[in-house]
Amino acid sequence: RTRRRSPHLSPAPDRTARRHIAHGQDIGSHRNTKQEHTVRVQFRCNQACDFCFVSTHLPDPQEQAVRAALEAAAAAGAVVSMSGGEPTLNPRLCDYLRYAKQVGVPAVELQTNAVRLADPQLCAAVVAAGVDTAFVSLHGSRAEICDAITNAPGTWAKTVAGLDQLAAHGVATRVNFVMCRQNADDFPAVVELVASRWPSFDLTFSFVAPSTDLVPRTAALIPRYSSVFGPLLAGLERARDLGVTVTGFESMCSIPLCLKPDGLGDYEQLSAAEVGIDSASEFEKPAGCADCSQRDRCWGLRRGYVQLYGSDELRPFLS
Repeated sequence: RTRRRSPHLSPAPDRTARRHIAHGQDIGSHRNTKQEHTVRVQFRCNQACDFCFVSTHLPDPQEQAVRAALEAAAAAGAVVSMSGGEPTLNPRLCDYLRYAKQVGVPAVELQTNAVRLADPQLCAAVVAAGVDTAFVSLHGSRAEICDAITNAPGTWAKTVAGLDQLAAHGVATRVNFVMCRQNADDFPAVVELVASRWPSFDLTFSFVAPSTDLVPRTAALIPRYSSVFGPLLAGLERARDLGVTVTGFESMCSIPLCLKPDGLGDYEQLSAAEVGIDSASEFEKPAGCADCSQRDRCWGLRRGYVQLYGSDELRPFLS
């Protein structure tokens, strides 16, 4: 199943050229920032998550364009997040990884669903080619939850096997859980799965984002923030008990900082949120944010969320 943005936006070649690379900020330590370039080596995927914002019908970027993007990242001293679609579907992936290291990219993170990494030979080849870290999507603790979200029956088991392979190779990995209506109550169980099966991995919390016209702006997919506070808090408390590091609240892909149910904690020293042209059009800060002490560190609310639910859930920090 392919996913398309509105066809009137621009011709496919223009969209491919524009979308295969993005510049941003990676706040890894919550205090020290470094530049991160996302390089999409293709747009096709072997899953079809309803909340995905990538136009999977677009043709693969040209090899020359990918190499140029890697050269630009190296010149900027930026780390690269090699992404898609699903990058492991691209037969040139290992070539791109090797080229990134050849031109001096300081570090490469592979953004993947790890389905194909269940193949031990492929995983070994990808790691040897130059993957430093992995960012792996896993949206449920059980197949019946995750496979329904990804619309790809049988892939949860392969993702788990791919994560096992990454662990066996000692790859520093973040498991990315995108909370939506279908899996919100499963968050504590995902924490327990990570703790028991991949104790060295971190867990990244994300929240379904009505960020483009590809993502349905419906209550069936996007829950109210306040409706998921229970499982979110339970999962964070379970993570502390089990020693699982949960990240993501510094990201534009999470929830407003004032709604983090266990307080700011390590996020009190965040740098100011980097708001570019795209993010400025995607987010807004309602009047209630004006006096919030975290205003400059928080992305605010996505406009699509405000259209669906309003902004009355915000609880600004007043000191």
